[in-house]
Amino acid sequence: MPRVTLDPVTADYIEDRERLIGLATRIVDSRAIAEEIVQESWIKLHDKSYPKAKTKPVLTRIVSNLALDILRRRSRENDVLELHGLTSVDTPDSEQVVAARQNLNRAISALQTMPKRKIRALRLRAYDWFSYAEIARVMGISRTRAYELVEEALVELTISIGEF
Repeated sequence: MPRVTLDPVTADYIEDRERLIGLATRIVDSRAIAEEIVQESWIKLHDKSYPKAKTKPVLTRIVSNLALDILRRRSRENDVLELHGLTSVDTPDSEQVVAARQNLNRAISALQTMPKRKIRALRLRAYDWFSYAEIARVMGISRTRAYELVEEALVELTISIGEF
């Protein structure tokens, strides 16, 4: 297989990508957003022509600027939301987070023990927004049985997490 030779700018970008993601992550506190920022920095770098010696510093500056722009945008959005009373000052404490994770684990365990037909009916209703008639048609059952399957699944999930 022939070896691909990268242009120096692309080679610098690939070599420096993880460092740039780390920089953006420290600013925006999200690796996923940081990866998007670094990808966008690559696009911005390619829109212009820079000498090889300036590639890394320019990339660093682009990433920093994009990350700071996101922080400023978040701040403005929060200000607008607060102005209109749309934000919640109640953030979950660590106990609430732990309880929610425990409930999630219980729900997952309950789903793993349910028959496939019951899970399918629940998914069609809860995630695909199918009516009971549509569920019945897709699964080849009566509308009443579709309703029963969904209700049984919901009851099992409710009991599993102790919310009754």
